[in-house]
Amino acid sequence: MERFTEDLPQLSNEMQLSIMNRVKNGELSIDDALNQARQDRKQLLKDKSLAEEEPSQYNFSVHKHGRYRWQKRVLQIDFKTKMLCSIEKGIIKRQLPFSIVKSCDDGVGSRFSISFKGHHDYELEAMSLEDKHKMIQLVNRIIYGNIYSDPQEGNAETRQQPEASQSLREGVLLLHRGGLASFRWVKYEVQLHPGQLTLISLRRREPAEGEVRSTVPMSTVIHLSDGDTSVQKPPSNDTFTLITHKNEYQ
Repeated sequence: MERFTEDLPQLSNEMQLSIMNRVKNGELSIDDALNQARQDRKQLLKDKSLAEEEPSQYNFSVHKHGRYRWQKRVLQIDFKTKMLCSIEKGIIKRQLPFSIVKSCDDGVGSRFSISFKGHHDYELEAMSLEDKHKMIQLVNRIIYGNIYSDPQEGNAETRQQPEASQSLREGVLLLHRGGLASFRWVKYEVQLHPGQLTLISLRRREPAEGEVRSTVPMSTVIHLSDGDTSVQKPPSNDTFTLITHKNEYQ
């Protein structure tokens, strides 16, 4: 057994003890235990690498709409303190906890909005489409965490998005894109999860009226848990409209 413990890859004492007990109880052979230890070690190294590579704080230059005009701000998303901050000239003007982030809605061009519980919406314009898509991705991670996180673990640092829930239904839908002058239907793959609907374009999307062509592929996540989402279905055809806080999807 001493030789076996020397051959174990470097793991925590608890992990080594668990594997040794499984060998002692006949649940694993020595070879199986070594393979299990190697896999656990690889996962530890992978998790450590991700933690080191991915920053816990993100800063984006944006324009924020307030008092009837657009003002330059820095939007800070901090996964360590779990705060979303609005910064002006290096001074934090507002700190909003992740727990009150309710929804995030796409807008025309580089504009989008973030909705909160008990606080007015943030109407934002990113400096680039790439920045916009990254911010929406990060805010969606926050919302996803609010939906699925354990309240007992509220003080734990959550750097990675929680494990994806099982898809309730998958299929293909046609989504109405563009205004009245450019009416068309675009095919999307749809995945329905508890609390959210994900739309993934099945072809390169042409920009809708007023939009700028994007070179960044991106799925659209529609959150259904903010309390402002409803569905309208005409009785005479196969279409329906999903209405969110800011947008309508037909």
